[in-house]
Order: sequence, then structure tokens, then C-alpha cells
Amino acid sequence: LERDGVMVNAGGKGDYYIPLNRLTTRTDVNVSEIASVGETMKVAVVKEEDEQGTAVLSKLKADQEGIWADVEKYYDEQSIVTAKVTKAIKGGLLVDIGVPCFLPQSQVASDYRNNLPSLVGQEIPVKITEFDKKLRRIIASHRAAMQVIRQKQKKEFFAKIQPGDIYEGTVNGIAEFGAFVDIGYGVEGLVHLSELTYGRRRPVEEIVKKKDRVKVRVLKVDADTGKVSLSIKQTKPHPWETIEEDYPVGSILEGAIIRILTFGAIVELSEGVTGLLHISQISNDKIRKVEDALRVGDVVKVRVLEVLKEERKVKLSMKGVEGNDGLFGRDPGQAPRAAVQPETGDPVLESAESNGNEEAGSEPSDDTTGHGETAGSEDQEL
Repeated sequence: LERDGVMVNAGGKGDYYIPLNRLTTRTDVNVSEIASVGETMKVAVVKEEDEQGTAVLSKLKADQEGIWADVEKYYDEQSIVTAKVTKAIKGGLLVDIGVPCFLPQSQVASDYRNNLPSLVGQEIPVKITEFDKKLRRIIASHRAAMQVIRQKQKKEFFAKIQPGDIYEGTVNGIAEFGAFVDIGYGVEGLVHLSELTYGRRRPVEEIVKKKDRVKVRVLKVDADTGKVSLSIKQTKPHPWETIEEDYPVGSILEGAIIRILTFGAIVELSEGVTGLLHISQISNDKIRKVEDALRVGDVVKVRVLEVLKEERKVKLSMKGVEGNDGLFGRDPGQAPRAAVQPETGDPVLESAESNGNEEAGSEPSDDTTGHGETAGSEDQEL
């Protein structure tokens, strides 16, 4: 080893000197860090030996020729190779796979396309899409590499995913019939409207929003079509499983009026739990019509009279319950009092005028109330 290079024996008339700049492109290393006495290394002949026995050799050139051979192989076989991003330039990135190559912005995966500087210094997978050894031209694609990787991950994911599995995902899209949730590895599943909540059906965007993080349970998987059916509500216990513990007889609760019937009103106590407030239990004073006292959207205080777990019915009363001042004697056009969704705190946008016959005719999403069409007579409910 010399101070600025090495002496090697290449089978010629004598030993040959290779300076540091023909050993490596690095300038921040000592010779002892990249070579040792007795080590065998590949070298390329830059200039053949002359009459005086002098030849110019280069380890760096030999390494680069080997690298170019590897790159050509990557290109021919369309292999995925790891590249280090060295610089963000106009139109894309410079990356190093042993030799510099160009990665156009259009070939960066969409997650990073609008923030190229964030990739500088990182190692990323790429495929070689253009290769010209003579012109020393290499074009790489991060997007193409990620497509292959995600397809492989997706295939492996479908091989292991099972109904009943729980995943955390991101809401990617909202449709009238449900929400699409990305559960990773390029797999997107549908949560049907009926699987969003145990509560009454509402527009999807009132229950979840794009980019929300949600837990989902896998209901059905079709690996051939790539379709996955999911449920949000089934990640939680059904509210009626613990109804007697959560709503003991005699307890005072707060709920929102969601439907007016001829013989009473349906009160939403929480997600998936509603109760019947019979007209005879609204006030100690005689009331001719429910609408004379209550409006859809009113928040009322009620007492639990009876819980019928098997029938999924809760009977309620406002009699003798404090906190319902201001409900009676309102003008017909006056807005509902403190109209909010009990489970979310969001405003109830329906007005009393728009929820008379229309609300009375609608049914909950999974018949959790037990107070719909089957409650057709006052005697049944009493």
C-alpha cells in the first residue's frame, strides 16, 4: 500500500501502480480502507504495457464495467433493483444503482410524485425501462417497480385473508350505497350502508368521511374478482347484548325524537337502541296528538319503564322527569329543541314539517328498534 494508491502484480514484467482516483470515486477515504496487502481485485487495462513495462490499470473502470453488465441484465430480465436517490432535479430525480440514472417525475409512485425532495437520501425500488450502454443512458421507473411489488403483496394478502379478520383501514371513497375502505396492500373493500352502524340508516357521509381511519371486519372475500365485503358495525358488540345493564329500569336517559307515530314517538337513545314513548307517557296532561308536544329532532329526558331484550323493545316515559321544560306550547313552525344525534353530537337537520308521514314510514337498518310496522296498535305497545 502506498500513501495515494496501491502496487499490484497483474502478471506483467513487474508491479503496477494504481492511484486512489482509479480505485474509487470517493475522496474521503484512505487507501487502507479500500484495499489490503494480499487482496485480489479485478482491474481493467486503460493503457497497455509499453516497452518500458509501464501500463495504466484501473479498478474503478473494472468495477463500472461490471456494474454496467449488471444493469444490462436488470434491464433484460426486468428485475427490481434498489436505488439511492441522490438529487431532485427539474423533471425528476437522479438515482444511483451503482451508476447514475434518471428517474422521470412521471415514473415516481403517485404517493411521492408531488414531493420529490422528500425522497432524496432514501433507497427506493426501481425497474430499468430504458438502457443504452453506448450512450451511457439509463432511465428508471419507481412506479413500475411498485406496481409489481403491490401486485405480489396483494396476491399474498388474498392468500391469507379470512372472513372474521379485523383490519384498520382508511376510507377512500363515499357512495350512496356505502363506503370504500383501503385495508392495505392495494386491497379496497366495500362497507355496505347496512354495515356502517347499528343505528338507523342515514346518508353515508353523516357516518364516515373520506380519510377517516376505521376498524373493519371481513365478511366475504372473492380472490378471483378481488372483491372484499367489510363491516364497521360488526367490530363492536351489538348494543342489545348489554341492554339490561346499560339501560336499567328506572334510569333517566336523554334521547332524540326520530319518528312521530299516531300513538307515540320513537326515541333514539344511542346507536342501534331506540325506545317507544307512548302518547299516554308524554305528559300528565291529556294530549290529543303527539305533534302537539313533540317534534322530530327534539332532545328529551325519559325514564326507562320496561326493557324487553328478546323483543328488542324499550318502553319509556316523560312523566315526572325533569328537564323537558319548553317542549309544550310551542308554535307549529318552531324548530326542534336541542336537535342533535345522540351517538355523534351532530345536528339533526330534519324539520318537524319534513318528518311527519315520511319518518313514520321508514324502517331502521336492521330492525333494532322493534317499534316499526309491528307496533300497529296501541294495545300491542301497552
